[in-house]
Amino acid sequence: MVKRSKPLVSVVLPVHNGEKTIARAIESIRRQTYSHWELIIINDGSTDNTLPIVQRMSEARINLYSLAHSGIAKSLNFGIKMSEGELIARMDADDECHPDRLKRQVEYLDKNPEIGVVSSRAEYMGEPVQEGFKHHVDWTNGLLRHNDLYHARFQDAPFAHPSVLFRKSLYFRYGGYNEGEIPEDFELWLRWFQLGVQMAKLPEELITWYDHSDRSSRNATNYSKKRFDQVKARYFHLWYVEQKINRPLWVFGAGRSVKNRIKPLIKLGFSIEKFIDVKQSTDPKRIHYHALPSPVQDGPLILSCVSNRKGKMDIKEFLITRGYREGQDFVMLA
Repeated sequence: MVKRSKPLVSVVLPVHNGEKTIARAIESIRRQTYSHWELIIINDGSTDNTLPIVQRMSEARINLYSLAHSGIAKSLNFGIKMSEGELIARMDADDECHPDRLKRQVEYLDKNPEIGVVSSRAEYMGEPVQEGFKHHVDWTNGLLRHNDLYHARFQDAPFAHPSVLFRKSLYFRYGGYNEGEIPEDFELWLRWFQLGVQMAKLPEELITWYDHSDRSSRNATNYSKKRFDQVKARYFHLWYVEQKINRPLWVFGAGRSVKNRIKPLIKLGFSIEKFIDVKQSTDPKRIHYHALPSPVQDGPLILSCVSNRKGKMDIKEFLITRGYREGQDFVMLA
């Protein structure tokens, strides 16, 4: 018997009740032009036909494990611990890899040893098309360089999770997925960014990211706005303390949704000196955006908390025009 060589890439794919799409996801891995991989499938307590479908598609490079239903983060951590490869590729049961995905990402990490995580742009496929999610995909596709990803990190996860390939050494050095009731990928990227991990994104669309009403990110409580805001506040606080920032906080936005968004910051001890508003007000804590002073060294650090897509684009452009530097004088939190 010929002994199989150890794979370089371990593709980790958790699945819960994915009978409609799991075969497509598996087949997209089997079609990869890069062949030095193993596929680790974690059946997360499926109660439909997922398990027999996977078993029928089994081959030497596919390793199947079945666990009691416990969620994606626990399945991911288990799969990584079972992996043999030096590189971990994420994959979801809903989605599809383009044939050159692993080849292109492995080549990139080989040529760029300072990069710990590389993803790719994603092709959006909605069933039916959801404009909000489509705009999110367009936003992530616009972020390629490490600095762009880093500055955008507090807004939302800057990657399509199933598009990433990362060095497994990061998992052991900095920890894996948080298994609490929080958005596990968003928290992981924020933690690794905070710890100095360099990240990048390839300009090609190397996965098809399918959106549908049953997708876990649409329904699970750990992906709620409240959970995202809590994670943002925690890592903003860590960054603020680590950078030894001692500047008053001004918040761009003054509506109810903005007030709700900053509640986790208030709980962590932050106080908001002023709110920047588009409307004139006699409230001494509010300032009209036209009255915003030019940035100075010890002046306010501005937090943009407006979630409206056009609104936050206008705010960013306005602040840059006024001389404010992203990541130094202002931070996009929404």
